[in-house]
Amino acid sequence: MIISMFTMMVFMTIKPTFYLESFEVRSFDLSGNGGPGTTLKANWETKISIKNTNTRSSVLVNQVETSLVYRYVALDVSYMDHVEIQKDSNVQILDAFSFPSSKRTFNADSAVKEMAKDRERGQIMFDLKLEVQLMVKSNVFHKSEKMRLFCERITLDFKNSTSNIPTWNGNKHECVSGL
Repeated sequence: MIISMFTMMVFMTIKPTFYLESFEVRSFDLSGNGGPGTTLKANWETKISIKNTNTRSSVLVNQVETSLVYRYVALDVSYMDHVEIQKDSNVQILDAFSFPSSKRTFNADSAVKEMAKDRERGQIMFDLKLEVQLMVKSNVFHKSEKMRLFCERITLDFKNSTSNIPTWNGNKHECVSGL
């Protein structure tokens, strides 16, 4: 019992934490008011900070698949491979998204129509879903992990009447683990 507790304390690892640092809208052309013929052409960029708080282990992020989601519809997906985060440090990853997406072909008419209605109300909310494959490494062991994380309720405001491009409200928050 004492040996297992000692082993657990020495080799216990803490999963890295993920924070949304920025969400920038590069272009946003939503034509129509939610009826037939409503279309969307948009480009977004996100910055996610990954913090490794382990003092004895580095983290190798093998792959991150990030999906931009609006009302349960994945609008676009971005992939990032092989980033190493040293002990007690952090890195930032950038993702770019566009709609319509060349990576996904599906009919998102109902989501675009709802987005137009949200724009009329002055706010649109998005989520980011992250599927992460990583390995925690020390001199003694390697441990593989899979994580599913959500950065929820990313709010874009349409407060500036001279621009059709919404602005992020700036609420930086931790991405939370999902099932």
